[in-house]
Amino acid sequence: MYSVKENLEELMSNHNLTLTKLSVELGIAYKTISNYINGKYLSGLNTAIKIANYFHCSINYLVGLSDCEEYGNYTDMDNLFLSRYEELLKINKVTHYKVTKNLGLNINISRKWRAGTTPSLAVLTKLANYFGASIDYLIGRNKQ
Repeated sequence: MYSVKENLEELMSNHNLTLTKLSVELGIAYKTISNYINGKYLSGLNTAIKIANYFHCSINYLVGLSDCEEYGNYTDMDNLFLSRYEELLKINKVTHYKVTKNLGLNINISRKWRAGTTPSLAVLTKLANYFGASIDYLIGRNKQ
């Protein structure tokens, strides 16, 4: 698998974009994209969605969870996280408590998911790895 840096650099190269141009095109601060590409942190979910939508790629590809990407158009996030998460719990015969413990997540923060909050991109990445699912699937962002 490739890194965030490699995948984003490849996408930018394929579109003849510099960090500055991408920043202007997306209305995202240069420093945010620079930190993202240099692996200092995973940006927020909304930033990742903006970048993935711009390049017509999956979030999994963008964050380096997949090194192969079929490009295409994706639907907007449809807030299906909780129902998809609960479905994955059932399929994998695991409890919410066990998942949070296995991933080192704070049980109190994860309880907010039941109130409709979508986890951060870093947590979504952990969940996707844990369940063998894509981040796009978890948030209801589907390929058209």
